[in-house]
Amino acid sequence: MYGINWNSGPANALTTVPTGTNVLIVAPITGDDATGTKADFALPFKTIFAANAAAAAGDQIIVFGDLDETNCFIDGVDYIINGKINYTGVDATAILSDAAGKIESTIRVSGSVINSTAAGDRCIDLSNAASDVKFYCDFIDNNILGGFPNQITGGAKLEYHGDMHMLYSVTAGGIFTMYGDSINTTHSATFRIDGDNTIARIY
Repeated sequence: MYGINWNSGPANALTTVPTGTNVLIVAPITGDDATGTKADFALPFKTIFAANAAAAAGDQIIVFGDLDETNCFIDGVDYIINGKINYTGVDATAILSDAAGKIESTIRVSGSVINSTAAGDRCIDLSNAASDVKFYCDFIDNNILGGFPNQITGGAKLEYHGDMHMLYSVTAGGIFTMYGDSINTTHSATFRIDGDNTIARIY
């Protein structure tokens, strides 16, 4: 039996598990990619990548547990991560990246999102003008001591719901909207905003 363990603010709160023929379940500990089946809670996938491969536009993937992955979201699919994302590997790709093509998606994470790899690795990197992402979590962080670990550029759109612990670069027509309770960073510059038609809104 699966249940929602949500610890974020009201805008991010979910109290019931979505069901239906368009739902895919990922259980990192007990799942099996060989037998994972869409719309069958008794046959969860083990990895988000196998669920992505089985998903179609309009589907929803629910992960019951933490993720330690990058580049794990695809276009047209919505996500609920009932845990946190903490990437500790060596892949230089961002946790959320549209390098392979546009992403239109709503992503809800019940905990934090952290990239714990070497300096220079991003948490969010959106540069496709057709990308339009709504992203909910407690906060985003990583171990970068300089630079901008979150980038929105080239006309991409990001609506972020959560607190700000790290910096954002919004350039070249990127559109960034933030809804959060606090900005908590030790850096001297919270934003880099540059270029025509570039927009950053904080509520």
